[in-house]
Amino acid sequence: ITHIKTAINIKPDWAQAYNVMGLTLLRARQFEAAASACETAIKKDPKRGAFKIVLGITQMAAGDDTSAGSTLSLAAQDDGTTAEDFVWFAGIANDILGPAEALQLLEFSYALEKTPAALSNIGVMLQDIGCHALAKPYYEAALELNPNYTRASIGLGHLKLMLSQLDEGWPHLDARLSDGAFVRTGGTKKDFWRGEDLSSKTLLVRFTDGLGEHILQSTFIKDIAALAPNCIVECSKRLAPILHRSFPNIEVISGYDRDAVNGALERADYQIPAFNMGRYVRKSFDQFDSEKHAHLAADPELVQHYREKYLERAHGRRIVGLSWMSGNPKIGKYKTLELETLKPLLNSKDMLFVSLQYGEVNDLLAEFAKDTGIDIYTDPDVDQLTDLEHFFAQVAALDLVITISSSAAHVAGSLGVPTWVMLPQQGTGPLWFWFMDRADSPWYSSVRLFRQQSTPSSDNPWWPEVVEDVADALSTWLVEPLAPRPLP
Repeated sequence: ITHIKTAINIKPDWAQAYNVMGLTLLRARQFEAAASACETAIKKDPKRGAFKIVLGITQMAAGDDTSAGSTLSLAAQDDGTTAEDFVWFAGIANDILGPAEALQLLEFSYALEKTPAALSNIGVMLQDIGCHALAKPYYEAALELNPNYTRASIGLGHLKLMLSQLDEGWPHLDARLSDGAFVRTGGTKKDFWRGEDLSSKTLLVRFTDGLGEHILQSTFIKDIAALAPNCIVECSKRLAPILHRSFPNIEVISGYDRDAVNGALERADYQIPAFNMGRYVRKSFDQFDSEKHAHLAADPELVQHYREKYLERAHGRRIVGLSWMSGNPKIGKYKTLELETLKPLLNSKDMLFVSLQYGEVNDLLAEFAKDTGIDIYTDPDVDQLTDLEHFFAQVAALDLVITISSSAAHVAGSLGVPTWVMLPQQGTGPLWFWFMDRADSPWYSSVRLFRQQSTPSSDNPWWPEVVEDVADALSTWLVEPLAPRPLP
């Protein structure tokens, strides 16, 4: 805001600066000031329909739906306003207000022009409000207009996968193999593998997305090696040592090691993003490995170190890891819960709780302990953002992990640690790989899923319902003997 004010002082008639000021104040939830800035932008350049869209979003945020509808209608009537403008600002409305408000802007976009972007984004927003089945025809309509519209194809693929339609869902992900933007991120034109015989070829398998997804993709390695005896796996730098230990016969390289990546590309006959292998190795749930064991291994000496450390601190209590907050800028709001909401779980004196939360949470936990008398231990020797070896060992030393959908869920599941994952019904919080209506995970045999069942509202948030289910399960777990789980 300070910099925008400086710009306006230099150039007082700059309408765009006032528009940016309005957006910035809107994000800061200073609605009255934001509306004033937007109105100034419109006065200085009344022909820019985009400025009216920002004012309309601001009026929505302030609860003035009548004015918002009128303002957005005026924006749609301006000759310079395009369907793409409404799509772009729908993304901003979703970030600030939520999917219901974003849908209103997408309706204006669709009314101006029937575009793949509008249709695909309507599908996304319908999923964000929990209407997964209703989203499907919008993705399909977008692909009818443009069969090469990658976002709609990926969205439809993830939706079908979420609905357990594996054989139909995976092929849609292949759309990105023809997408120029995605290909450029790989930095090479090396051919993508599309089912050719690999018995005498070398395949470079590239892990994509975040850490949790990297761990999920590591469940494919055994199947990939069966198809491609000569394969190279490229993953995140932090995960590479774990994969080296877990799959000693597979060559593993870090995506941050450009020399290693370039060398692998020189040697490889084909490359493939790991999830695109799904159509070959996960056509049905029968192809998932259902054996009761871990597929990744932590450092055994470190595991023993943390186990002994926590046993000494627990004084006979069971040791439970806890993760409750997501820092994901796009979907974190769907998954995160407040510590206060977890009190039904934390009030028990029979457990030592260990924080598995990344980032700086010491002050938060100290304040929580002061207010509630509940201590959640943060181990100063573990920083998962810089060293996964210690984090994997920490998790492997626990009796149970209770978490939202986060990297902690994937780490614990990959190690075979009993893991309870709390999932929302609304939004993209469930994520496609947890599927729908399952209480188990085909990826990780030790994972149990606790799902929201009721429709959420401002008066009835979903977390207490799920936490109550977890609390009931905990009361049973505490009186049952721990299942034998040999440490590595």
